[in-house]
Amino acid sequence: MKALKILENVMTVLLAAAVILVAGIYYIPKMFGYDPKAVGSGSMVLSSVSDSDRQYYKEEYGIENIHGYDVGSLVYVHSIAFEDIKNGDAITYMLDDDFVVTHMVVDIDKENKTLTTHGIANAIGLNESGIPYSKVIGKASDFSIPFAGSLLSMASSPVAKILLITYIAVFVILLVANNLIEKYSNRSSGETGENQTDESE
Repeated sequence: MKALKILENVMTVLLAAAVILVAGIYYIPKMFGYDPKAVGSGSMVLSSVSDSDRQYYKEEYGIENIHGYDVGSLVYVHSIAFEDIKNGDAITYMLDDDFVVTHMVVDIDKENKTLTTHGIANAIGLNESGIPYSKVIGKASDFSIPFAGSLLSMASSPVAKILLITYIAVFVILLVANNLIEKYSNRSSGETGENQTDESE
């Protein structure tokens, strides 16, 4: 009985920790307009940018600060007006109907409302031009949370959902089992006490 109670407490703590973690990195930011996105490719890995690359971005596009994201990290995307986008911003946009990309803006065509972007880990000059503002989801945060994107992707997979359902089912079974054992133990203790009273009389 004691082992079951310990297991129940451990599972309660783990479940509570998982709920707090998911709420903290996913649901709460969404309430404030920040959409979490997992980084799935290495096109924006900051460590790939050399000093000469930085000098090129500065001289060619006037970009002083470059923001990058490791694969598997989590970034937060919020909506941004076209007029507020500037060179050096990391924007998230739909490359096609099924593929979302986050790249750095290197040029803005204000007349046609289109953008030119570059993945900082890609070869210099390998840009994507003519991206319409209508495809832009928003501006990515300057920071990222390492590994959180991979965890979020795993948590939303079918396997993770099955494991979660199994975990909750086991947790409920433990709760019911502990309650039944406690009731039986209390009843047995009560009956023993009554018998001892009768014998003493």
